[in-house]
Amino acid sequence: MKRPLFALLVLALLGAGCARRPAPPRPLAPPRPAARPAPPPDTRPPTPVVVAYLEALYAGRYREAYGLLDEASRQKHSYPQFAKQAGAGVTQYDLSTATVTKQIGERAVVNVRLLEDPASAGFHLRREQGAWRIVYSTGAPGFPYP
Repeated sequence: MKRPLFALLVLALLGAGCARRPAPPRPLAPPRPAARPAPPPDTRPPTPVVVAYLEALYAGRYREAYGLLDEASRQKHSYPQFAKQAGAGVTQYDLSTATVTKQIGERAVVNVRLLEDPASAGFHLRREQGAWRIVYSTGAPGFPYP
């Protein structure tokens, strides 16, 4: 009789040990920051973008002007480098003469007459994510070449 009682006791202890215990509570994950809504598409034509870019340079708002460059230009020129070059002087333009001279698909050229010269300069732009951006590969921030 001792044997069945012992076997029953072993089974009871094994069953109690195998019983499912509730898992300890997990720590709560930190709240996710609210996702930023996508900026509205920039529907401005290319001309006001060039004017805004030059006005920002004239006013010393180099961060604002830098933000109007296309992605490839920002990769080629760091912001400190851009600001240093812009701070060295900016060509003066007659902003009222800014006109689109060429627009093909996602690219455009805006000509602006120099203030003290009958010549003009062509600003090349590229549309990125719905917004026109200045292309600046060489030259200076106020006189960029594609």
